[in-house]
Amino acid sequence: MHIAYHNHVYHLVLPQEQIKMKKKCSIKAKDAIKFYYFKSVRKKDAPYLIYIHGLGGNATMWKEIEAENVKLGLNSICIDLRGHGISDTPEEPEHYKLERIAEDICAVIKKEKIKDFSFIGHSFGGSMAMVFCTIYNSPKPSSFVFIQSCYEYPYAKNRELNLNPLINIFFRKLIKMKIITNKVFPRIPELDFFKVIKENFIFQIFDELYYTPMKTIFNCLDASKEYTDKDGKKLVAMLKSTKIPTLIISSKRDETVPTTYSKELHKFMPHSELTIYEDATHSLPIERGIEVGQRINSFLQRG
Repeated sequence: MHIAYHNHVYHLVLPQEQIKMKKKCSIKAKDAIKFYYFKSVRKKDAPYLIYIHGLGGNATMWKEIEAENVKLGLNSICIDLRGHGISDTPEEPEHYKLERIAEDICAVIKKEKIKDFSFIGHSFGGSMAMVFCTIYNSPKPSSFVFIQSCYEYPYAKNRELNLNPLINIFFRKLIKMKIITNKVFPRIPELDFFKVIKENFIFQIFDELYYTPMKTIFNCLDASKEYTDKDGKKLVAMLKSTKIPTLIISSKRDETVPTTYSKELHKFMPHSELTIYEDATHSLPIERGIEVGQRINSFLQRG
């Protein structure tokens, strides 16, 4: 069987025939922050799928989705954003400005000499794909997949991630008092989110705090608010004018980024499709990874 993908034709193959050992790669950014990404090359001239995780996530969260996507014979790159996974976790807020994270993504594309690619982003990762295309006119992705992402900063003051204000105030106080820093815990191996999701809820929270410092999450949230205030209108204008095919995915039980944002995004993106899952939280790539991967394949095959 063959598929067409943006003027290319590829054999449809089984995952076990195509999944190769991922290559761990790294880049030192202009501000001396070292970040990592994991590359799988299945065919030299095939397009790439570039996966960008959300806040508190890492490259492992794409495991099931990528296992489905490799059936298309495409190459893949899963990025560990700065402050996440095994990438460096700087203390200073300026290192988490969205422009710098966009530079990191651009550096990966340039280093690997990628010409044809699609962005697949979850939550903050999808928002970063939007920011990237607002800042850079080239290279442009062949398609977008936004999973539970929003086009603007979605939280009121002290309601970050739509959590109880007392929780956010408590954590910000600990950060301000330097009780929580990005150096509290030593560097440890990458957390596998498919193991965490099976744990008791209390252990899930512990693992989140242990593997992704809370200070990193607040730095990224504050940077997102700053970018929305400064360049949010440019980002929306880009989305409204783009002709890039886009798949928007959401879930009704998502309380972190409510479905409203995906519906609004779909309304002003002329070349978009919207899929909403009934029974999933904000961890959709982990809870329904196989189904989401299959939905993405269907979208990509139509090109």
